Amino acid sequence: QCWGQDGEGKVSGAPMGMNFQDLSVGGSAACAIAQDGSLMCWGDDVDGILSNQPMGSAYQDVAVGATHACAIAQDGGVECWGDNTAGQLDMIPADKDFIQVGARGAFTCGLRAGGAITCWGADIAQVVSSAPSDTGYTKLGVGNDAACAIHPTNGLSCWGSDSFGLISNAP
Repeated sequence: QCWGQDGEGKVSGAPMGMNFQDLSVGGSAACAIAQDGSLMCWGDDVDGILSNQPMGSAYQDVAVGATHACAIAQDGGVECWGDNTAGQLDMIPADKDFIQVGARGAFTCGLRAGGAITCWGADIAQVVSSAPSDTGYTKLGVGNDAACAIHPTNGLSCWGSDSFGLISNAP
């Protein structure tokens, strides 16, 4: 169930009567993955987030940013669609080992099966270039100009902008 301001149809356009396994809400659109792995997006079709969404594959994770979205297919490959002004669609890794994806603004980060993190798109606040190079991460979170990941032995790792203390005040 969705609630809030319905300016772009994020509330009234939401699919009803279905069971979902994943959900992401972005700037003006939302996408969800149904139990059968199918992908559904609704809201405003800014930069083709609705009209260019991939069809036909089964997906396991989805992330909607401000003007682009990405999903991980069952084979671990990443598919992205929407705005490409910062190359966020051109730089998608071809590897098929992704288990989680996070999208914001003009960049995307993905968590790989071995716990490595890969980011691509615009290098806002060095989020792309300063992503951790070690492995073993288990969870990823992406914000407008920073990202964080959980490592079971090293704890929380954050990178990118510290303008709101996200990095310097991390536990």
